[in-house]
Amino acid sequence: GAAEPAAAWPLAPPRQKRELASALSGLRARLDEANKNVEMLSNQLAASRHDLSKAENEVRETRVRLGGARETEQ
Repeated sequence: GAAEPAAAWPLAPPRQKRELASALSGLRARLDEANKNVEMLSNQLAASRHDLSKAENEVRETRVRLGGARETEQ
């Protein structure tokens, strides 16, 4: 029962070990691919944030220039 020591459990047969090792290998490959995708998306997000910040600065500078131009017209 549950009180039996772990040594009482038989070792997994070789076929089961191979199947588990294969499944684990497949999971590792999927995890590696997912990590690559996360890194790629993270880099894209950082680039987009940089572009957005740059565009916001350009908008602010344009507004300042337009404000100055309007004051000289009046």
